[in-house]
Amino acid sequence: MEETISLDEATRSDGHDILEMLREIPALETGFENDAHALEPEKFEEYLKCRMRLSKGINLNLGEVPMTTFWLRIGGYPVGMGRIFRLQNFKVLNEVLNDVGFISYCVRPSERNKKYGNLILRKTLEKAREMKYGKVLLVCQEKNLASRKCIENNGGVFEKTHDAQCHYWITFGDTGTAAVRQ
Repeated sequence: MEETISLDEATRSDGHDILEMLREIPALETGFENDAHALEPEKFEEYLKCRMRLSKGINLNLGEVPMTTFWLRIGGYPVGMGRIFRLQNFKVLNEVLNDVGFISYCVRPSERNKKYGNLILRKTLEKAREMKYGKVLLVCQEKNLASRKCIENNGGVFEKTHDAQCHYWITFGDTGTAAVRQ
């Protein structure tokens, strides 16, 4: 029997299995920032409310960018998270997203080396296409070979290296999907 695979947007009804995953992912690792690494259970509902607020782009604080957070679940079990940062204007891209890209993703340490990085990026790219992006910028640390491989496997075209960060673009084709290597 094949396990179900889903990429679900964060909601207020997410359970503590998500909190457990968030606490397992380091606070900062190879460029991925996890502000919930040390989150206490009593603050989890507020964290989820904040994810929903950011997703709607309302009441943004200085320096915040609208973003949607997703959980990758395999057989209902959360194995990773992804984010799509949304543009309000190109100034935001130049000031913020040029350093982090449009999409970020991470797999919890206990579930790595199972090709979930490729899977979560592919699923997150599908969400970006649904959000009407024509192309997306992905940025990863030059030394993060696993992430670079995931990006390239999902159609990433290398643009440049700047400040030890590799910049890749993924353009959605006529079919609305990125060119993915098998």
